[in-house]
Amino acid sequence: MTIKNQFFITIILITIIPFVIVPLLGYTYIRDNIKNQFITQSKQELDLITKDIESVLNDLISASNIISLDKDIIEKLESGEKSVWQKNEVTNKLSRVNAAYLYKYNANINIYTDKGNTYVTTAQSDDIQLHPYKGDWIKETLKDKGYFNWKGFIDDKETSLEPVIGMGRALLDASGRTIGVLTIELFEDRYLKNLLFHSNELLSTERYLIDKYGNVIIAYSNNKEKILYSKDWFAENEDIIEDMQELVYDINGKKSIVITESISKSNWRVIQIMSYDELFSKLIHYRNFVISINLVFLGIIIILDIYSANKLTSSITKLSRGMAAVKQGKFITVDLPKKANKEIRLLAQDFNTMSHDLEALFNENRIITKEKEKSKLQALQAQIQPHFLFNTLNGIKWLSRLEGAPTAEKMITSLGHILEYSLCKNREIITLQEEITCLEHYVELQKMRYGNIFEVHFEIEEGLRSLEVPVLFLQPLVENSIIHGFQDTEAQGYIRIKAYKKGHFIHIEIEDNGCGMSQERINKVLESSNKKDGGIGVLNVKERIQLYYGKESDLHIKSREGEGTSMTLIFLDKRGKLDETNRC
Repeated sequence: MTIKNQFFITIILITIIPFVIVPLLGYTYIRDNIKNQFITQSKQELDLITKDIESVLNDLISASNIISLDKDIIEKLESGEKSVWQKNEVTNKLSRVNAAYLYKYNANINIYTDKGNTYVTTAQSDDIQLHPYKGDWIKETLKDKGYFNWKGFIDDKETSLEPVIGMGRALLDASGRTIGVLTIELFEDRYLKNLLFHSNELLSTERYLIDKYGNVIIAYSNNKEKILYSKDWFAENEDIIEDMQELVYDINGKKSIVITESISKSNWRVIQIMSYDELFSKLIHYRNFVISINLVFLGIIIILDIYSANKLTSSITKLSRGMAAVKQGKFITVDLPKKANKEIRLLAQDFNTMSHDLEALFNENRIITKEKEKSKLQALQAQIQPHFLFNTLNGIKWLSRLEGAPTAEKMITSLGHILEYSLCKNREIITLQEEITCLEHYVELQKMRYGNIFEVHFEIEEGLRSLEVPVLFLQPLVENSIIHGFQDTEAQGYIRIKAYKKGHFIHIEIEDNGCGMSQERINKVLESSNKKDGGIGVLNVKERIQLYYGKESDLHIKSREGEGTSMTLIFLDKRGKLDETNRC
């Protein structure tokens, strides 16, 4: 990704948080607070309305209790007399109860006896057939056997003769026999109209008093054009509304907030519905306004960012092209305009200096390469000398064989093998088997020099003979044992060379039964570069194994004076990882 794109994306991400995300988060926070406050306030209002409705029902209950407990009324109903005097007596009592307990309402009290008598507090006809709804109501009341039977009359009634709210109750004589039915009806008036109204109404609020079937008894709305409630919707969501599992519903395709409260004395319910969008309309307009303004500013910022990015990256692009040219071997200089940023101009100056230095180094390297080619030719010519030496030794060996000098022949053969290993200039790594072979020739030469005062034994673990090791890295250690270990002893010398693997490390031990060394002498051997101390060869071996196998490699020496010396090489097993290009 280019710097321009990175710069552009960074600016977008930095600006989009305060300009878009923060307003959205603020809107969500304020919306939730308003919603919670509205729900709390609505529940309080609904609670007050519910208490008002329950107060109406209490008035109906009180009036019915006075009538059902009036012995004089019960006795007259039991007698079944149809005289005008008796009818007027009962009707007057009903009117007084109406005036005492139901004075706030447009109410009507009715009694229907089992003997066919009818008592009403209004001037309406006594014929029950004029009131079709009353027949079923009376039957339902008789089934309840003395319990209150609350009836809500559907809000869309065709005639004003039908009441709004009614209560039915069976009348019993002293023995508990049903002698008639008492009904109290409340007709529409100003009080009932305002029963669901509350002061400080919010816009688009709708309230409904419904029965257990979802039929509307009383309705209130301050937005008549958008009636949200429907009986079908109530039937689909009745279980959820009963438990108040949700507060936000989709009603007729419109998102709405619904709050409900049950009437304790009946199976009725008050439902309040309010349009979700209208509740938050001003907040939504404010949110959209803020985001719109922020998007305008964001667009301006993006335009300025693009201009700044182009101005910044044009100079960097020139530097990039210059670097690409340098990769192709074209050492050019980059010229930037005077209006370029100070940092970019300093970078361009450093680039031009680097390009000039690289060109000089390139030319110098070309000269050095020619010198190397010349040196290589000289090295090839110098190889004639070792070959001449090998040929001369070979001639002496055959001459010794012809003249009968077997000892000289053996020494020359062994010396030839040793020279072949040591003079092969391009060979730094050999196998452990080759090192052992070279070491055997060296031991033969030393035996010819010192006699059979020592023996050398090899104990090489299977699989380690192919191990790659530095050339002539054991010879200095064996030489140290021969020269310094057996020089002051008359006992038969013994040198054991043991190689084995332990974990991920290779151990090679050179152990002798020579005169041994003190700890002070061991420290001197490991640290000294003086050949007289026997240290230059040992120190060289230690440095070479650390060079080839890493700093975790080491050389340990253990010795006791008069008992012998043990030298152990320890290095990491890296078979297959050494540079095979060093082989002859």
